Amino acid sequence: MASRVIYDDADLQKQLQSIENLKDNLRNRILKLVDEREDIERSWMKAQQNLSDEKDPKARLLKELEVSEREAWRKTYQSVIEFSEDRLRLLDYQEQNWRYRYALLKDIADNQEILKWKEKSVARIGEINKTIHLQQKYQLDTQAQIVALEKVSTDQTDPAMKDILSRQTNALRKLSERSVEYVTDLIDTLQHTERLVHEIDQRVGSMVFQEAYKDFMGSFENIWNLEVWVIDDRPVTVKKLFVGIIILIIGVISAKFIIRITWRRVLKYAHFKQNTAIVIEKVLFYCALFLIVLFVLRIVNIPLGAFAFFGGTIAIGIGFGARNLINNFISGFIIMVEQPIRVGDLIETDGLLGQIE
Repeated sequence: MASRVIYDDADLQKQLQSIENLKDNLRNRILKLVDEREDIERSWMKAQQNLSDEKDPKARLLKELEVSEREAWRKTYQSVIEFSEDRLRLLDYQEQNWRYRYALLKDIADNQEILKWKEKSVARIGEINKTIHLQQKYQLDTQAQIVALEKVSTDQTDPAMKDILSRQTNALRKLSERSVEYVTDLIDTLQHTERLVHEIDQRVGSMVFQEAYKDFMGSFENIWNLEVWVIDDRPVTVKKLFVGIIILIIGVISAKFIIRITWRRVLKYAHFKQNTAIVIEKVLFYCALFLIVLFVLRIVNIPLGAFAFFGGTIAIGIGFGARNLINNFISGFIIMVEQPIRVGDLIETDGLLGQIE
């Protein structure tokens, strides 16, 4: 049963029905064994009574062997009944395992419940392993007794004693066979439970990843929607700023590329001087940049009134931190318009000689 797979309710019901049929067979067998054990008990008590009544030493030895033989059958039936009752418990474990595996497959259990299943299953694995170890030792002891009885029976010449020893050996053989069946069920349940634990571990690993992913996405979403400032009841979030920066970068790169390609094609048909062409290209780029900035402000939902709000701060920043940058920017436009120097001119400044590119 441990190698079977379930996919839907019908498969689960098949597995559970199969286990229930095994349980019914075991219950009927136990009832039959109990009745047989009562007969063995009466036979054992009668053999003891016969032994106590026997006075002849030789006949008494035979009666003692009969008591030993009845005792062997008595212990065999008692052990087989105990094996069968424990096999019922193992089938209950397997039934529960199937229900757990089905719940894992259909994802109808929460994390805490699944972890409790694993804890219970791990405890069962330890218990079953311990029982298997004890049964293996028990098997070795039983086999040793069988070998010893066979040796005594072989050396025995009295037919009556030989017959009693043979029946006692049969009792131990039956005990050994039922013990093997019991160990087989133990191993089957062990494998079934280990597979359940493996599936739980896979699910728990997936759950840990999912929980970490949810935590990460939750933290990311909190930062993503964090309000940097509010202007005219319009919140400016990290998300809007990020989108605006991306649009600005893509827009600047695209504008520069489009203007350059388009302007080069225009120059093939229009006869502009090189300096004039550069000035027009620069002016077009800055106009495009201005439009892109306005578009970004619109996307980010920042009103132009915000610049009036931050005007003083920006003016102070420009005055102290960006003075050289603005001076160079304006000087560049003056040079392009007045054209005191042109592209291709050779100039010298501070002892350095260079060509305008």
